[in-house]
Amino acid sequence: MVADYGRVVYANSLGAEAVVLTDIICTQVPQIDIVTIDTGRLPEETLSLLERLERRYQRRIQVFYPDTGRRGALRARGRASTVSTTAWRSASPAARSASSSPSSARSPAMVPG
Repeated sequence: MVADYGRVVYANSLGAEAVVLTDIICTQVPQIDIVTIDTGRLPEETLSLLERLERRYQRRIQVFYPDTGRRGALRARGRASTVSTTAWRSASPAARSASSSPSSARSPAMVPG
């Protein structure tokens, strides 16, 4: 599959089904990159799960953080209520991830958590 499409990226929600897909990817098709989004509101249990997955499969799951400055600017202009979370995330580094090269470490373009 990866040979047919080039770079393939799986956006992991860290839910129950995502853990199953993560296992399949890591054991059967490790060439697929795995990313997730940390909105800053994830429960501690979810962050712990992320760390356990990285340890279990000996690979990094690249974490992207929303551009909170952009969201704040939209809110200041009174547009935040009309802009979906997906829309403001689309301008963040996560949207540009598909065109960049894979990395074994967290991207320096992301805001540290």
